[in-house]
Amino acid sequence: MSAGGQARPGFHAGFPARRAGPEVLPLGPALAHALAWQAVGLGLLVLHVLLVRETGPAAAVLALGGLALLYALLPLAGLVVFWQMALYQNAAVAFFSDGMSPGAYQVLLGTGFLAAGLLGGLATLRILFARPAAAPAARRIALLACAAIGVSTAYAAYGATLSSPASAAVYLRAATGMLLMLLVGLDLGRLWGFRAVAIGYLVSLLAGLCYSALEVADPAWFYEAAGNLPFMNLKYGPAEQDWPFHTARDLIATRTSVLFNVTGSETSLMSFRFGGPNIHPVSYAYVIAMGGIAALGLRWRWSIVPVALLLAAIGVKGAMLAFVSTLGFWALWQWTGWPRLMLAGMAAFVVAYATAVILVGLGSGDFHVIGLIGGFEGFLRNPLGHGIGVGGNLSDAARAGIDMAELQNSGAEFGLESAIGVLLYQLGLGLLAHFVAFGALLAAARPRNGWRHARPRDTDAIFIGAAMTMVNGLFQEEAYTTYALGAALLFAGTLVANRPER
Repeated sequence: MSAGGQARPGFHAGFPARRAGPEVLPLGPALAHALAWQAVGLGLLVLHVLLVRETGPAAAVLALGGLALLYALLPLAGLVVFWQMALYQNAAVAFFSDGMSPGAYQVLLGTGFLAAGLLGGLATLRILFARPAAAPAARRIALLACAAIGVSTAYAAYGATLSSPASAAVYLRAATGMLLMLLVGLDLGRLWGFRAVAIGYLVSLLAGLCYSALEVADPAWFYEAAGNLPFMNLKYGPAEQDWPFHTARDLIATRTSVLFNVTGSETSLMSFRFGGPNIHPVSYAYVIAMGGIAALGLRWRWSIVPVALLLAAIGVKGAMLAFVSTLGFWALWQWTGWPRLMLAGMAAFVVAYATAVILVGLGSGDFHVIGLIGGFEGFLRNPLGHGIGVGGNLSDAARAGIDMAELQNSGAEFGLESAIGVLLYQLGLGLLAHFVAFGALLAAARPRNGWRHARPRDTDAIFIGAAMTMVNGLFQEEAYTTYALGAALLFAGTLVANRPER
């Protein structure tokens, strides 16, 4: 073993040499490895943010090159360091936002996606050419994921001519981030067991939970001390007379809503939607939900209640639904051992859930439903797609100004507030490439001897969670981010690659 706790396989043409199979780290060494590299990753993240703020964009190249080299040599460590960038970059930028230019902020914002792209590219090369060779199912899924990324890139080039390169880049990240994480999982699963990958993610959440505890304990003090207010003004533009973020109290007001933020709700129950280190409540809720699902896969059943309480406290219904539905169908499968009952139940739930949300949402003017229908109607007008970057909450068309009251009265002309609605509008029939890759991944969960003779496994929770998060994309744009579906696909890809060749 190397000093970093990773195996030191021989190298051939820059890639690990063949060995018997994925290495399974015991719990103690896995925790120690993850904690050590989390500390390294957080330190490097702070250095990265300060260098970009003080010296300019060139420092980002140094950080990205270092991460790529680390992943090439020590992939498990590289993934843990990547998670520090993904989960804590906003918190670090906020803390050091004093004196930061909008240009430096934009560079830092883009490095997370570029880092995922570098890791995904290296992962693809290893899946296709390295030893030990990837399992046939893993290679097939990787090629399908690459095809979907290729289609998305072509649509982004087209969309940039119709909107702007910035808008196309934002939505290229949204369209491909989860696929890049799938490729990383398929690569790591050749070398490491699921436990090591999942524990690396779960340990990475620890500092974020401490950050969130301070935020909830005294949000006014915390937002001033942690720089959240200048961060929000860097993100959305400088505060002016009509801009809400002048004081910490303004930010607290925007984070306080009716429980689970249900459109048209008349309940008196309120919740404070803390943003965590992501400084975004919805994204952070999915971080917690994916952690809960990973813990189920590790048989850490004691985690169910704490995760459920955290999700109830943050009040994000999509993340709560992803976790609770995964837990329900996983428990049904564990208790009955009847796979067909589980699969039939999942199918019935998806149909009933989608139908109910659309019917209720149309009556209450829910923006997620309006955005889904807008994306579908845009697809019918142009089945070949309008181009990535055209349509969506963060597109140029949306930033030009959206009258929410008018949307509720007349509907949306493009997809928004719905990952599937936006992708369907932008990619049209090209979205089939994504769902072919997703379908191949879920099909790989099928036991070797078929469902008739299948026996429950704790890691089945990962595939159930991935499927439920895919469904959540109907009504939440954040469901398909790196933090949500990306994490689920990372774990699922690891499990597929862990399986021996048939």
